Amino acid sequence: MKQDSIGKPRIIFRDEHLIAVHKPNRMLVHRTHLDFYENVNLRRWLAAETGLKVDPVHRLDKATSGIVLFACHTEALNALRNQFVEQKVQKSYLLLARGFTAQEGTIEHEVKSDDGKARSAVTHFKTLAHTEVEVAISRYPTSRYSLVEALPKSGRFHQIRLHFAHLRHPVIGDTRHGDRKHNQYFRDTLGIQPLFLHAASLSFEHPNGGEVTIFSQPPDHFTSIRRQFEWNTGSGVEPEEST
Repeated sequence: MKQDSIGKPRIIFRDEHLIAVHKPNRMLVHRTHLDFYENVNLRRWLAAETGLKVDPVHRLDKATSGIVLFACHTEALNALRNQFVEQKVQKSYLLLARGFTAQEGTIEHEVKSDDGKARSAVTHFKTLAHTEVEVAISRYPTSRYSLVEALPKSGRFHQIRLHFAHLRHPVIGDTRHGDRKHNQYFRDTLGIQPLFLHAASLSFEHPNGGEVTIFSQPPDHFTSIRRQFEWNTGSGVEPEEST
């Protein structure tokens, strides 16, 4: 896969202890056994860009865009990883879900980790906007979508994707846990294929002390869909179980 086919990463914060990078959709954070022969990954790109040996503090799914932290030395790596393990890092994600989600809520539902074991997981969320499109994709005459901010408390594998699928409001573009017909509509009719899930901000304690908050603007397909649809940002829309 060529790098220009998946967008370009960019450095959004850097000092002598850590580097924050915007990861585009469909780029690995580092080489894994599942994609061992992938030529491009974020760790390799950053090492070539900076000339430094860096280690990722955490991971994002290959399909997810947004902020990834890298540590420049062992002390910073250990300090930052401990904050993730102890759930001290504040994370926010932007996503597009099928259907009208509740104005806000908390999802507490076990998900399977990399080792296959079911573990507790908590995601808070707040609906930012709703839209209804005059397109019949399934058995309904219209199609409904919600722009949502998700605040995961834990950090399980595919947690946000699994939690919104559990609510029957799957993330658009999720080919593993999502809705095939709605994904096909976005891909074939709107020309938008990437997953609508973006790691938008991180807040944590810097290894030298002090709070740091880093933001990453969502990729172009979020901007495109916000322009194509008319959005209702009021709180008067009732949520539904499924659509």
